Amino acid sequence: MSPSSSSLSSTPTTTTPITTSVFDVGKYTTLLLSAEPNTCTTKSSLSLPPPKPLLIAIPDVAGEFPLLLLLHGYLLYNSFYSQLIRHIASHGFIVVAPQLYTVAGPDSTDEIRSAVAITYWLPSGLHKVLPTHVQPNLTKIRLSGHSCGGKAAFVLALGKVTTPSLKFSALIGIDPVDGMDKGKHPPSPHFHTSFL
Repeated sequence: MSPSSSSLSSTPTTTTPITTSVFDVGKYTTLLLSAEPNTCTTKSSLSLPPPKPLLIAIPDVAGEFPLLLLLHGYLLYNSFYSQLIRHIASHGFIVVAPQLYTVAGPDSTDEIRSAVAITYWLPSGLHKVLPTHVQPNLTKIRLSGHSCGGKAAFVLALGKVTTPSLKFSALIGIDPVDGMDKGKHPPSPHFHTSFL
């Protein structure tokens, strides 16, 4: 074999890494779904409805995707986050945003109970709400909460309440709060294993 026909090259090749900014829209188009405790808008019948109304953003392609559970802020609606959750879904996540309550006081006990109920529902109910070509990877759950939802997220992630055998791989607090002002904290509920 002559040197000119050798298939090996002694010249190193360099590649430029492709970088993606989290602020750019991801590579997936997305769908926004909703599921209600009594009915479901994604399928004609739902044998295990969610315990609370859900807004769900998904990539519009077949595959298995990690899950992000986003808990809304104090006196906010999950629909206020629709642009954000679609943006996250465009990067390859299934994002579930439950409506934990519509009217609440400073005590977050009921909000935390609702978040716990959602985590118990996820393993057996989420796949029934999603299109059959989109599957959640429940071994890679990210948990996030805004404002008072941040408090609920921290309570769940830190194991202050009993949740199913789900493991949270990341915790994201978006301006989490526990109180109304400096030194004015609501009474903390007593968290224990029988919180539900």
